[in-house]
Amino acid sequence: MENLVFNYFMPTKILFGPGSLDRLKDENLPGKKALIVISAGTSMKKYGYLDRLTAIYVALANTLAGFVESTSSCTSEHSMEHALSAFYPDLPHGAGLIMLSEAYHTFFASKVPQKYVQLAKAMGVDVDSLPEDERPFAFVKAMKKLQEECGVGNLKMSDYGIEEDEIEKLADNAIKTMGGLFEVDPYKLSFEETVQIMKNAYK
Repeated sequence: MENLVFNYFMPTKILFGPGSLDRLKDENLPGKKALIVISAGTSMKKYGYLDRLTAIYVALANTLAGFVESTSSCTSEHSMEHALSAFYPDLPHGAGLIMLSEAYHTFFASKVPQKYVQLAKAMGVDVDSLPEDERPFAFVKAMKKLQEECGVGNLKMSDYGIEEDEIEKLADNAIKTMGGLFEVDPYKLSFEETVQIMKNAYK
């Protein structure tokens, strides 16, 4: 063991005791897997602490997303989805966004690659280790992986009765009723490109 040489650095902050869950909202948690819950038995589940912890962070994620939407704007993906839900009201808005997301962001990653490199980094992807032409699309892969882990990776328009031959009508509705969101996109979509994105998203 005399040749064993290494550096070990693992900073850890422990919150322990009554009220710890309530203090989590004030903690800065860097990285995508920064929170570890340790329990000596079944008490975390038995007394509902695990469910409560999950609810806290889902609520926080929703709140932060609301801040972003309120202080900036949505993009044309929301226009496209509102057209879907307008004609098929049983389709939840979030589900429709998921259905469109892979095709939509794959298209935009090819048009504004540097923005998508930044998004990939925000998702925790080590983009510097990837070939340069793959870096923008790393966000799309990370997004799809997250969707699959959440059990929503295989949502289909056809499951809600949407027909592929309706896509042009839906794209036209998206532009005519919510065209303002197309104006804030980082790339100006044409009608034909909008149709193609929605067709690529169709399953």
